[in-house]
Amino acid sequence: AFCLLLFLFSCEMKENNEEMLIQRAEKIMEQYPDSALNILEVDVQPARLKEKAYNRYIVLYAQARDKNQKDLAVLDTLIFKARDYFRAEGDIENAAQASFYSGKLLMQQNKRKDAMEMYAEAESLAKQVNNDALIGLAKYYAGELDYIQRMKDEAIDRFMGAAEYFRKSGKHRSETISLNKLGMSYVLKDSLDSAFY
Repeated sequence: AFCLLLFLFSCEMKENNEEMLIQRAEKIMEQYPDSALNILEVDVQPARLKEKAYNRYIVLYAQARDKNQKDLAVLDTLIFKARDYFRAEGDIENAAQASFYSGKLLMQQNKRKDAMEMYAEAESLAKQVNNDALIGLAKYYAGELDYIQRMKDEAIDRFMGAAEYFRKSGKHRSETISLNKLGMSYVLKDSLDSAFY
C-alpha cells in the first residue's frame, strides 16, 4: 500500500511540474518567445498532462511556434482537436486562441476559405471575452487574405479595424504594422490621398 501511495504521489508531482512549466512558458511568451518555445519543446512532457492541460499546451505550443516564425504543420489535427475541446468545455478564451492558430495553420496550407472562417470564429469568440489583441490579430490576418486576393475594400476595412483593436490593447507595434498594410491597400486601390490616413 505504501508503494502505491508513493507511486501516486510521484505521478501527481510530475504532472504539477509539467503544468508549472506550461505556466512559466505562458508568462514569458510575449517578451521571450524563443525561451517559451524551448520550454514547451524540451522541458514539458505532454504525455504526462491531463486533457485540459494538454490542450492548453497545444495552443501555447502553436503560439510559441508562430511567434518564432516556425511552421505550424507539426500541429496538424492537434490544434483543431484543442479548438473542439475548448469549445465543448465552454472555455471561450482558449477556444478563441485555438481558432486563431487553426486559421494560421490553414493559411500555411493555402486553404484560404477555411482560414478565413477560423479567423472570423476567433474574432467572434475573442469579442465575447474582450480580448482586443486577439480581435486585432484575427482582423489583421483576415485582411492579409483579402489583400492577397486583391479584395481591396475588404482588406482596408479589416486593417483599419485591426489597427483600432491593437491601439485599444496597447500593441503599438502591431498597430503600426496594420496601418502600414492599410496604406499599402490604399495604394493597391490607387487611392494615394487616402494612403496617408
